[in-house]
Amino acid sequence: MNGSDQLVLFDKRYNNLAYATTLLACLFLLQALLRQGNIRNVQSARAPLELWVLFVFAASIVPELWQFPQYTMPFSYAVSRLTSISAILGICVLGSVTPKLWHVVGLGACAAVFFVWTFQDTAKLNEMERRTEFMVSTLPYGRRVIATIDSPDTSRINSVNHIVDRACLGKCFSYSNYEPASRMFRVRAHDSPMVTDSVEDSMNMQDGIYVVKERDLPTNQIYQCDERDFTKLCMRELSAGKENGRSRNEP
Repeated sequence: MNGSDQLVLFDKRYNNLAYATTLLACLFLLQALLRQGNIRNVQSARAPLELWVLFVFAASIVPELWQFPQYTMPFSYAVSRLTSISAILGICVLGSVTPKLWHVVGLGACAAVFFVWTFQDTAKLNEMERRTEFMVSTLPYGRRVIATIDSPDTSRINSVNHIVDRACLGKCFSYSNYEPASRMFRVRAHDSPMVTDSVEDSMNMQDGIYVVKERDLPTNQIYQCDERDFTKLCMRELSAGKENGRSRNEP
């Protein structure tokens, strides 16, 4: 909750990077405090440090989900969004330290590792998106599409199914999109042929436990068809009266 969690993205190895970066930052500050003259302006660090402490405290007591009575979906990722500000404030504090060569080397190494790992992981997402765009291009214009796509359990990014939303722009309708049914946005659904107006149905579609109705057809589903490889996507046309399922081994 101190802001270093912003480095933790796709799997557990990012945790070690967050710990290493935090440790280096603490060493930089400790050395600057022990050696006079290494902090260029103490007053310039005071305000962001006090705000950082306040935001860390807020992140420790604020719930991750907020449920408001006028909406059917909770406001989510409150803490995850809040710690991005904590990270910025922490960098402001670190910016008050007079830079040394080993500071550049240490943080540069952390940055290099982070960007290499991110490049590797986002390459997989890019391939999934390219595959989705290809499958969508074969559909008739205006076809409804359900996305049943999950991230691995170790990933902090759990909104991979939005690749279908982007691929459908100008081509098809992302029928399982939860946003119009949540009542949080100006575009809202009510008995719509383009998107479900039920948050419960939307969640069931994405979880693979939705029983397809006659009025939903024709609808296609894009899903992960290999349990050993989460990046492999397939597409099929759904039939009424059956659950949409999650993999090729399920109905």
